[in-house]
Amino acid sequence: MGHKGGVHCLQFDHNIIVTGSWDKTCMVWDVVHFNVIAELQGHSECVSCLKFDGTTLITGSHDCTIRVWNLASFSCTNTINAHQGPITCLDFSDTILLTGSADKYVKAWSCVSYLQLGAMSHRHPVTAVMVTNLLCISGTCEGTVTFWNLESFSKLFKCRLADDPYVSSLSLSATQCYAAGTNGLLYEIDLLSTKCTRKLKGHSAAINEVQAGANRIVTVSDDQTICIWYKKAAVLSQPSDVELHTTLPVQVFQP
Repeated sequence: MGHKGGVHCLQFDHNIIVTGSWDKTCMVWDVVHFNVIAELQGHSECVSCLKFDGTTLITGSHDCTIRVWNLASFSCTNTINAHQGPITCLDFSDTILLTGSADKYVKAWSCVSYLQLGAMSHRHPVTAVMVTNLLCISGTCEGTVTFWNLESFSKLFKCRLADDPYVSSLSLSATQCYAAGTNGLLYEIDLLSTKCTRKLKGHSAAINEVQAGANRIVTVSDDQTICIWYKKAAVLSQPSDVELHTTLPVQVFQP
């Protein structure tokens, strides 16, 4: 028993794996035995993004809706008609849920009432979003990464990435934001200078996901490899030079 379409997104913890699929369903799997615990049905199109924390699972779909699920009862507790276009990404904290869409908006929702708190307009479809404290970071299909204040929903600054890549994933570590591009490059943005400080090349095809920790960054790619980058400070002779190419020590693994 499993999905009847390609798997589009997943998350796991010590107990379960949750997957979202083009077959319009989510499945909850036992992390030890890999058997399906529950199949969650309700979306009418592809489940494009998901995140869970504790017993709360939130899913986004190309049907333009967000669904909130209780992982204790495997029931849908809320459905939000969130956007006018396919939902491509989401993230949430204790208080705020962010959703991004092909309709060129990031919308903010209360994690208590699930009422809309605000909206942030973009010039191009939104492809990646993350929330940390009162900061929203969004990426688009035309290579822009924008930083927003979630109290006023106002733009703090925008960074245009060289080569205009489709931004597939975002991750934050200290004062560096890492943006993964489908052109195979990883971009490092310094929040203090608001500049792209370097482009990192280790993949030969699109990067699908980036996760940054205190000392390492991990990327996965369509080139069938995983890169582990070891962080060190950028040494820049021209800090404003977005075209600068520098590299980090990297290990490459092929699963």
